[in-house]
Amino acid sequence: MVLTRRGHKARMMVTRLPNEIITEIVRAAPKADQATLCRVSKFFHSLVLPVLNRVVEPARGNRNNIVLAGFCSALIADPGRAHVIRSFTFFAHGLPTKTLDVLVQAMNLMSRLEHLSINHPSSLMLSKLSLLTFPGLLSFHCPHVYERNGANMVAGLLTRHPTLIRIQLRSPPVPISLPNLQYFDGFARSIPLITTQSLRAVRLVWDPATQNFDDIFMALLPLRDFALPFVSSHVYCTGNYKQILPSLARRMPHTTSLQIVPSLLLNDEIVNHVTQWLPELRHLVYLALDHIPYSPKPRLSIANPQVTVQAWAKACPTLEGCSLVDSAWRKVDGTWQGYSLEDFRIHTGFSEYVIT
Repeated sequence: MVLTRRGHKARMMVTRLPNEIITEIVRAAPKADQATLCRVSKFFHSLVLPVLNRVVEPARGNRNNIVLAGFCSALIADPGRAHVIRSFTFFAHGLPTKTLDVLVQAMNLMSRLEHLSINHPSSLMLSKLSLLTFPGLLSFHCPHVYERNGANMVAGLLTRHPTLIRIQLRSPPVPISLPNLQYFDGFARSIPLITTQSLRAVRLVWDPATQNFDDIFMALLPLRDFALPFVSSHVYCTGNYKQILPSLARRMPHTTSLQIVPSLLLNDEIVNHVTQWLPELRHLVYLALDHIPYSPKPRLSIANPQVTVQAWAKACPTLEGCSLVDSAWRKVDGTWQGYSLEDFRIHTGFSEYVIT
């Protein structure tokens, strides 16, 4: 009885707090705790549900279809829940037609959606989604589109959303026109077909089908915003990686931030190649040489990675910060000191490469 009274008293004290403060506390709580709190009372249900539904990512796995269909049916029954969703991520592979119809109907209610992420969509799904419009969409993520027909549908969807500033699209190259695009993550050979003038950062994947490296960098030049520093990230899946830096140095020597992510085993040959071309990048401020997390751990023969950093600093006097695999350094009063890798990535705009 004493515990019940104490619990009731504690709840009464919490409910006396301003709703804004309670909401901030709820935002910091894990999703599981938010879901539990939603069932405590009508007061907490009305306050927590918008926070819980703000970022939605139904679980993957064998129950994906059931969970997704159940969630979407709940939105259709209570459209007010859909209006608070800002980010929606779902795994589309193998969805039955009935679930797909419910999904599209529910998404049509997400009038304030800002981020949409679709993994492994079918052509049927893309054809249905191409009819939807999200007035405030800022970010679109679709890393697995294998057919040109599907790529054309995605391009049509993107072009109808001029508000987009960030996209990740791995698909056959198709024309895309987005006046406000600031960040593009996709195949390098897609660059000549993109129309924009506001790019601030790119992550380009150089696959074996890539040719004409110089032409791609030339096509990238008019797309960028020259008033702002430019972040250039390159992931390569090809043995022709030694063409990337020479072409970058020739066509975009003004690059300020450069990230290189080999899908090959990171070795001394790659490190030496980077060091060789650094003198040509006369405006470079930040450099990162990373590896794909799921690839074999790099084995560098260099006993002290800081020796590599010193070589980079000598080759490129404008350099102020760099990272090599799991370590980062920054120049402080003329000397190089260790730096938190997480802080380095946040400060430079680099992000760890993740396979989705």
